[in-house]
Amino acid sequence: MSAPLHLDAIVAAVRMSTASSADLKIRPRSFSITDEPEDYRVPLPFAKQRYKGLSWYRASAAILDGVPGIQFWTKKWDREHEDYLSRDGARTVTLTNAALREYKVPLMTISASEAIFYAVGNRRKLYNSLRRIRGRSIGKKGSQGYGRVREVEVTELPGDWQQFDSDWRTEDGMPARVLPVEWWLDQGGKPLPTRRAPIMPPYWRILDRHTQEVVG
Repeated sequence: MSAPLHLDAIVAAVRMSTASSADLKIRPRSFSITDEPEDYRVPLPFAKQRYKGLSWYRASAAILDGVPGIQFWTKKWDREHEDYLSRDGARTVTLTNAALREYKVPLMTISASEAIFYAVGNRRKLYNSLRRIRGRSIGKKGSQGYGRVREVEVTELPGDWQQFDSDWRTEDGMPARVLPVEWWLDQGGKPLPTRRAPIMPPYWRILDRHTQEVVG
């Protein structure tokens, strides 16, 4: 896994795939891939943390108690289709570049029997979203069978939710999700390497106006 797998990203993907037009916080016009994600963000069942004009959901990334490893995904020319080329008069197939290029790409994996997330929010609404991912995949290369979800369980924990910190800090004192650097240091977190990344889903955004200096 090359980036943290955040619970709010999973729920946002489910909500976007099932939301009606009345649920979507969007402008009344057609959309393109260049639209601002804020234009069609759906409400998620999490409490928000706010800090100096910033806000993010109180939902951790996945905690995986598993064994890291490396596998490979490949793309190869299927020689059963050679007759299609012969019909077009092609004599050779280029496999080192262009559309038919063959690949053998390393994929970092973790073999884990479960993924644990922590969050502060509405348990019933959260479960109603997460139950839809049973039998589906989360994370990268789901079409190749990685990240398949067998079961979902949402458990309420005792205690004062205002004092709860497992959504943003792990037991060993590391960030449990991406967090603004300044906020992390204000909470007593130790200095860590930083990078620029979004603090709200979708996390694939890379433009400066969508990202902050973060840890985690």
